[in-house]
Amino acid sequence: MNVLVSSFFLVIASILIPFLVVKKIRNKNKKLIVKKTASVIQEICEFINDMPYTNNISFIDNLPSKNDDIAFIKDKLYGELLIIGTSKKSKIIRHVGISSINALNKIVVLEICIVFSKYMETFDTDTTYKILKDERNRLEQFRLKLESIITIYSLHVDENVISVISDLCLDIKAFEIKFKDNFAIDDLIESGKTKRTGVFGIMDVADIYKKILETLEILIRNKNFETEIKKTSELHFIKY
Repeated sequence: MNVLVSSFFLVIASILIPFLVVKKIRNKNKKLIVKKTASVIQEICEFINDMPYTNNISFIDNLPSKNDDIAFIKDKLYGELLIIGTSKKSKIIRHVGISSINALNKIVVLEICIVFSKYMETFDTDTTYKILKDERNRLEQFRLKLESIITIYSLHVDENVISVISDLCLDIKAFEIKFKDNFAIDDLIESGKTKRTGVFGIMDVADIYKKILETLEILIRNKNFETEIKKTSELHFIKY
């Protein structure tokens, strides 16, 4: 009888212990996946909050007074803050980040390209070149940070997140390569033989901005994250 009882418990233990170990590993990996995804979201929010025109909304004064873009930029583009945190289901309750642009607003995401092109139209060619060059460098650093997260922590990053981020990084890299076309006449400009008459990459940057907002939306739609939308008009101050 004792032999049978011992055998029974041995069988149960051989099944139950591996199950509990695997469950513990999965729970641990789930927490790590949430943490690493949150890291990606934080990097995206930081990038969005530092877009060239974020702290220079005065450029709208250069638009025609009756232009609907003025109302759109004030009321739509920067009319709402997107506050992101982890959900209770994630078992990691904490604040993740704040985006100065509401990526969940489909209209805003679609109009971001128009807003950026309007912004760039307010500058001469040389200033446009400088702004795009600075943004090209900022995008490169942004890409390297994202690639670092999904490479170093690939075992703890969801496959869907890796796919989405990789696609975004490829688009940024393509822009970096294309922007080099602007360097082709640098020697002639420096020698005074010609002047810069145009800049490659304005709409490429605009499209990347749109994709960044779309990527943020995909990431926060995950059940491990929750969002709250705050009207900027209800806040006393906003500073990033």
